[in-house]
Amino acid sequence: MDDHRASAAYRTATLGRSLLKLHADSLEGARA
Repeated sequence: MDDHRASAAYRTATLGRSLLKLHADSLEGARA
């Protein structure tokens, strides 16, 4: 696999996890 696509996929996955964590954290804050 070509490095550019691999790094783009890695960034997308990392960003997705960051957004999910942020969303989960805000849900925890709303319940608290």
